Amino acid sequence: VSTSLGRPIEPPIVINAPSPVSPASGAGTNALPTFTVTNAQRSGPAAAITYRIEVSTSPAFSPIVLTATVNEGIGSTSYTAATELPAETTLYWRVTALDSTNGITSPVSSTATFQTSLAIDLTKVVYLNSPNISGWKRTGFLVSVEQDGNEATGGQMCTRFTDPGWPDSLW
Repeated sequence: VSTSLGRPIEPPIVINAPSPVSPASGAGTNALPTFTVTNAQRSGPAAAITYRIEVSTSPAFSPIVLTATVNEGIGSTSYTAATELPAETTLYWRVTALDSTNGITSPVSSTATFQTSLAIDLTKVVYLNSPNISGWKRTGFLVSVEQDGNEATGGQMCTRFTDPGWPDSLW
């Protein structure tokens, strides 16, 4: 089928809302969570798709504490926050798919919530025999902490962290 000018008529571009996957509603995360969405279904001759992720401290999405736009992955798209989100806070997130070439935007996804319950606000820590480190530059990340036994019986605590480049430090 073509127009009276001989140009083909293409089907309209329709992009459905993407689906938030992770962090799932109610999940606990660290201060630098990875957001994963199921890619938006689309029809018509869509161009490259990007995803705009928005995170807020309010379900009304005002204020926005993080916005990121990332290129579409295969089947799903992920983004790890580059700046720390507020610790010990309930946050709301949503995502929108964008075809910037054709000026097409999907509906906004459903809203998911999560808590940065695995993060520590170092400004609220009481420092007894050490300096206040809350303002120090971050050079490594604590990945996990495991306690083997009871502290009262001398149980050991094991930590796993990214290598901050201090091989001689006793942690």
